[in-house]
Amino acid sequence: MNFIERMRNLYKKVDARTGGRLSILSGAIDSFTRMRGSQAAAALAYYALFSLFPLLLVLVAVGSLLLVSNPLQHILDLITQVLPFPRSLIETNIQRVLQMRGTVGLIGLITLIWSASGGLAALVNNINLAWPKDERRGFIQQRLIAFVIIIALLVLLIVSIVGPPVIDIFTQILTPIGLGGLINNPAILSFLTNVISWLLSFLAFFGLYRWLPHTHVRWASAFWGAVLSATALKIAISVLTWYLSSGLNRYQLVYGSLGAVIALLIMIYITSVITLFGAHFTAAIQSYLEEQQEKTVAD
Repeated sequence: MNFIERMRNLYKKVDARTGGRLSILSGAIDSFTRMRGSQAAAALAYYALFSLFPLLLVLVAVGSLLLVSNPLQHILDLITQVLPFPRSLIETNIQRVLQMRGTVGLIGLITLIWSASGGLAALVNNINLAWPKDERRGFIQQRLIAFVIIIALLVLLIVSIVGPPVIDIFTQILTPIGLGGLINNPAILSFLTNVISWLLSFLAFFGLYRWLPHTHVRWASAFWGAVLSATALKIAISVLTWYLSSGLNRYQLVYGSLGAVIALLIMIYITSVITLFGAHFTAAIQSYLEEQQEKTVAD
């Protein structure tokens, strides 16, 4: 018996002992590979790169309508909590665009929303590929869902703006009883920041996996898919942040002034791979739960 056969037998034994749960991961990997998930993530990164700045401009324009002081800073704080985007590149480009465009009018805002929805519509389509047997959504449906995602991002923006004053009030309440110092403790603040960023990622992935597929997805399936994706994204962010700040990267030597754009594209690609694999993992859990239910009914 060679090494490969031994590993297969070991896999079968472990899978049998876990009640077939190990096959969930292998099923997700097989589905992701069969649907060419890595190529789909590359295409999604391409669409996302062209949709990112229109989306940011939409958020800035709406933030300005809400009479928010310096809405760009609030938006960048919100985005960089979830994704490891190079803040300086985004901030510089957005400020230049705003200087050139001036005030965004109604027609301009509608155009930006349409441009921003392109990448989100591609995301909707690729997540649905994790359920190949189910019916595909049409072009109009995909765009409408993309608009709903933009509205959800606007709601998150409002929450992020309201959040700091609420924290200040909470600190003032805790101070008289001697607990105010806990909020200002650097270690506790760092821990809370990490927890909040993970929770935001989890909620985003849960929403994507629970409501975007054109089929009924169980809460448990979406929950565990979101846990996997949020955790993987958190690890990827830590590794990428360390790598980009370590001095080991040499993007500038190869790509020159485009180095920051290449770094941004790689970050979007890795995020897309994690997002799509999480969708296939959710679909694999869904399939497993349905098989277990059928076995229970048959017995």
